[in-house]
Amino acid sequence: TTACNLLFVAIDSSPFNEAVKTETIDSIEVLETKLRHSALAIIRLPEGPMSNGNRPALVAQRDLPLPLHATAIALTTTRQVVGETPTDKVWAVVGCDTMRTPLLAPAELLDDPGFILVDVTDPANPSVFENGMIATKGMGRGVIEGEVTVLAAEGDFVLVGTRANGLYAFSISNPTHPVMVNHKGSFLLNGKETTPLIESIELR
Repeated sequence: TTACNLLFVAIDSSPFNEAVKTETIDSIEVLETKLRHSALAIIRLPEGPMSNGNRPALVAQRDLPLPLHATAIALTTTRQVVGETPTDKVWAVVGCDTMRTPLLAPAELLDDPGFILVDVTDPANPSVFENGMIATKGMGRGVIEGEVTVLAAEGDFVLVGTRANGLYAFSISNPTHPVMVNHKGSFLLNGKETTPLIESIELR
């Protein structure tokens, strides 16, 4: 996803983690040693033709909480009012799959799929609400059932398409606690009720 000469890339760590048996991991410390983090990378694209002296440059990279695996990304801008002053915030909405950690969830972490909000208002300092403390567990997260295949976002509205669980709609008007406002599990296609694989979403 690109915006203002910046390229936002969701880096998926799942190929490095697929052999790890997370069912027996019983501490966050061990989880950190066994799994690699997925991440959001922000890259500045060069103006004009690329050359040895005019290359893309990494602006910043933000690790995502374990055990999330990045699968999709969308950008959106919301307006928040602090006191009497409106402030625009830019969010990278990162769709995530996950690995189950039954000995840790839900007491110490969330291992549900869905999406996580990354504040990229300042591209050089992207941030997430979760900071490893129990008090911030799940903040900035939208939770679904199934596997995220595609995202679309506009303002404080986010749509999440899945492989086999339909379409979810979320409000991120309170970014610390996204709220699911609708879920449609099946659609009428060719006269039959079915749950399709959702590969693209277009907001109009």
